[in-house]
Amino acid sequence: MNMKSMIENIPFVNSLTSLIIFEIADKEFAADLKDISAIINPFDLEQSYKSSIDKLPFIKINDLIIHLVDLQKYLGTHEKISERMRIISFENDNKSFGLIVHRIKEILTVSDDLKTKLEFLSAEGEPYLLGRLFYEGRSLLIPNLQFLSVKK
Repeated sequence: MNMKSMIENIPFVNSLTSLIIFEIADKEFAADLKDISAIINPFDLEQSYKSSIDKLPFIKINDLIIHLVDLQKYLGTHEKISERMRIISFENDNKSFGLIVHRIKEILTVSDDLKTKLEFLSAEGEPYLLGRLFYEGRSLLIPNLQFLSVKK
């Protein structure tokens, strides 16, 4: 099986139109931009979350409650809060969740030509990950947003 036919059999890669690439604890992650409902700068909110965003169970924006998910607990790391930190919001079962990320690196448009250059490897033994996406020498971890919203 050649690389192109291997990629064509992977629904995650097939459906991609754009990726948001972000960093958590010096590791690069990527998520399908279609799965993301908002990118929130917690330091722009009315309430001050500067010192404790990584310790809070949720944040509230107007009447919307966003349950926070910190992937660092799965990575066994803890990085200090910085001004580059963001919350990537996604939804599951009519609830909003926010993945705490240390910085947004880029948003990448995924053309059909680019899809042929991607290699996807499913994660085994790491339920918080769907897998890894290899692209131009980079290894991008793909978080399993459904798992994280249940296990928050």
